[in-house]
Amino acid sequence: MAERTRGEEMASQRAGGRVQETGSQSRQSTGPARSSGELPARSYGGQAVIEGVMMKGRKSVTLAVRTSTGDIVVETESIRPLRVDERLLAAPVVRGAVALVDSLAVGIKAIFRSAELASPKESGRPDKTETGSPTAKFWMFPLIGLAVALAVALFVVIPVITTSFFLRWTGLSGKILTNFIETAIRLLILGAYIALVSRTREIQRVLQYHGAEHKVIWAWETFAGDVRDVLKNPEETSKVLRDKARSMSRVHPRCGTSFLFLAVVTGALVFSLVSPEGLLLRMTARIVLLPVVAGLAYEILKASPGEKGPVFAILRAPGLVLQKMTTREPDDDEIEVAALALAHLLSREEL
Repeated sequence: MAERTRGEEMASQRAGGRVQETGSQSRQSTGPARSSGELPARSYGGQAVIEGVMMKGRKSVTLAVRTSTGDIVVETESIRPLRVDERLLAAPVVRGAVALVDSLAVGIKAIFRSAELASPKESGRPDKTETGSPTAKFWMFPLIGLAVALAVALFVVIPVITTSFFLRWTGLSGKILTNFIETAIRLLILGAYIALVSRTREIQRVLQYHGAEHKVIWAWETFAGDVRDVLKNPEETSKVLRDKARSMSRVHPRCGTSFLFLAVVTGALVFSLVSPEGLLLRMTARIVLLPVVAGLAYEILKASPGEKGPVFAILRAPGLVLQKMTTREPDDDEIEVAALALAHLLSREEL
């Protein structure tokens, strides 16, 4: 993550290693609130990183990583407000597009920092290199640009070109057929991409941390009342979350995997309204409308966990199935890391 103050470090002995917590300067998500307390559980989101989990709230972001020495390092920093008109950030659809870019930036920073923390130097101390360093800042925007370019290539350029060649080869035509074929290709690409990545041996532990992240968030949303009773003590909060999380599901309706599926479905609806003739014009229109698609998918994802009925059930189902591929059942060590990340975040957000 970005810079942090070194003076707030603390360590406590625990089975299997030591926990080091570092507070600092510091960065929202959404979901079903099923608290056992009087107040509904505020929604939080997260992301699996290298040997750890990042949890993100409205005011702060926390990263917990288990190092090769067995220690768990916890870093928390405050979110720096975006320099954007608040009315714009509150506007439906617009806020979704902004949130997506912001989440990309936060997620890439967390991955950078987790890589540093997961490989401590010979002294056994975590690498002191800051993610706010010139090197990290230099790579931040190119990586975000690369991620956006890859998404555009996979879900716009390839489907549009492939569909154009197919229609020319078969002699078929029509906007409805064009949009249908493009959407089918996007879904095939999405499924193939997830299947390929999830089968990579190096990514298996990340998928376990992904499952741990979901379980711990479910534990908070389901037992918020129990958790609030011990919020002043992050270690005790972590223990309660850990105990509750073991029986929770590893899939969650607000996961980014579900967002990807919703983005493809939403894109099919939006692109059917604006579908000019000609390969270049159609491709340009698809690219220009991507922020609208992302914003609408965000709104659906945000609303769907708390909504009942067949429509929302159908919208949620494919994303939950895909999550079976992007998550794995975590062990207690991985749940412990995720619980510590959320516990330290809650101590900033809820007190």
